[in-house]
Parts: sequence; structure tokens; C-alpha cells
Amino acid sequence: DLVVATFGRGFAICDDYHLIREMKSNPKKWINANQHAFFLPYEKLGGKGNGFRGASRFQGNNLDEKLKLYVYVDKLESTLKDSRKSKEKKQDDYYPTLDEIRAETEELVSNYVMKVKTPSGNEISTLNVKLQKGWNTISWDLRLGLAPFALDNQAGEIVYGPYVAPGTYNFSLLKSDTKTGTLAPLDAGLNGAVNLTYISSGSDLVRFNETRLSNWDTIKAARKDFITTQNRFKELEKRVNKAIEIAPWQTKWNDADRLQLIQSEKAINKISYKLNGDDPIVKYEFPTDKSLQSELFNVFYAMKESLQAPTLGHMESISEIRTEMQKIHPTLFVLEKQLEELELKMN
Repeated sequence: DLVVATFGRGFAICDDYHLIREMKSNPKKWINANQHAFFLPYEKLGGKGNGFRGASRFQGNNLDEKLKLYVYVDKLESTLKDSRKSKEKKQDDYYPTLDEIRAETEELVSNYVMKVKTPSGNEISTLNVKLQKGWNTISWDLRLGLAPFALDNQAGEIVYGPYVAPGTYNFSLLKSDTKTGTLAPLDAGLNGAVNLTYISSGSDLVRFNETRLSNWDTIKAARKDFITTQNRFKELEKRVNKAIEIAPWQTKWNDADRLQLIQSEKAINKISYKLNGDDPIVKYEFPTDKSLQSELFNVFYAMKESLQAPTLGHMESISEIRTEMQKIHPTLFVLEKQLEELELKMN
């Protein structure tokens, strides 16, 4: 509807001008201290950044659709690092000792998190935050949250869910106890509620109810199951490959043991195709079945900009993924037991 050009090489494109007219005609509807309205931009073709156009093209970011919370922190625990920096500012000739630096690196420092919950108490997102004394800005991307995994796995890198529904959300800041690891409320003035809504861009606004939260929990469980199974498989694959490498030197193995190892390798390959895709076939552009990993990514990608997610189609895909995962678990168990017996016979 509107294109604004600068004297440089940039363009700003407004593809839905009626929203601006609506805001101008009735500003009180959108500018309300008790309700915060957000515009969710259309998903760009090709996903994040420049999509299919490559990294060589410059593209600015859309106006931030994050909810920003401003928190004043009166005081924080002083760390050994804070103490050292203070001394360095006050004393020109101060230089830390080896023991002081060692103590600083080994000091356990409190972590801070922000919890987002529904009025009924359902926790929908947790954000790690860095705080400093004075004013702090904390941003929430208006999405159902996902815990990152400390495991080496692609699916663990997915840390976003679909947008939350319009409604009221409660926020609280918590601090981890360095001795017990428990979370306790932080007295920093962020223990309140925010009522948010969306400026619709033509899409139906999201449905939000207990069934949706339950479906989201099922999706999170499927992702966790996939990641743990994938890492279990990778460890087994590594052990089988090592056994194959040293097999010629194993005098205690008989022909049946060596045949079993060959069969294990074949089973490992089949599981790999199921989990991660049939790369040797894909390379030559032959049609293949979708891997469980690609199916999982497709569900999350489809949900990313959906205001209706998770839909029935998403849940059917997740159900199929979980069914296939259950078929893999017994095979992994048998292969692990067989490999343990072979490893006991190693020279």
C-alpha cells in the first residue's frame, strides 16, 4: 500500500495500510495503559533473514514485536569479579593475585530467570535474563517457550513455539540459589500482569485454551524424546564403528560374533535413514521417505508464524513421529545389549 524511499538505498514497505488508518481514527482502542497491542508481521518467503535471496542482500528488521518489560533493580549480590573491578578503578597500582583470579573463576554466581504464566498458573515460557543494578529491559517474544537442550543435536536448537493468544499473562523474576539450586522470587518490582492483544493482519486470532496447552506439552515431549533417542543412537553408532575398526585384531571373536557385528552395522544404517534421512539417495535426487527429524522441523516451522497452532494437522504429524520413535527404541536396546557382549570379549 505504501513504499517509503530514503536518499540512501533503503526502502520501507507498508503492505497493509488500513491498520494505520484504523489506529489514527480510534487511537484509544490501541493506546491503552491496561492493554498492549502488537502487530505480527507476515512470515517472509523462505524463513528467517533474507529467506531464499542469500546473505548478500541487505534487509532491515521489522519493527520489534517483542513485549518489553522495564524493571528497576535496587541491589544485586556483589561478586568477586565486581569487587576486583571496583578495586581496579579505585587503586591505580592494584593487581589481582593468582588465588584471587582462581577464586573468581570458581565462584558460583546466581542466575536470573523470568517466568511467564497464565492466570490459572500454567507456565508457558521461561527466559534467562541478565540483570544489572538500576534499570533493565527484558524482552519476551510473545511465544510459548521451549527449553534449550545441552545436547549436541539440531532439534535442540529449536527454542521457539507458536504465538500466545490475546489475554492476561503474569510475570515474575526469580533468582537461583547457588547452594541449593532452587528458584526464589527476586524483589525487583516485576511481579505483575500484562494484558495483550494483536492488531490483526487479516488472519484469525489464535485460539487459546487448556487443550492447546496440553497439545503443546505433547509436542515438547515428542521433541525431547527425539533428541534423547538421537543422542543415544549417535553414541551406539560410534561404538559400532569403533568395533568394526578393531575387529581384525580381536582373536577372541568367532565368526558368529563378526557376523553379528555386520548385522548391527546394517541395522544402524536403517535407523540412521529413519532418524536423519537417506543422504546417499537424496544426493542423486531419488525420492525417499521423510526422516523423523525433517518431519519434526516441518511441524515447528509450520507453527512458527501460525496464529492457530498447534492445529489438528500438527498433532497428527507429532503422533506419527512418536509412533515411529516407539518402534526404534526396542531395536536400539537389542543392539546395545549385543554390542556389550562383544565388548566384553575384546582383547
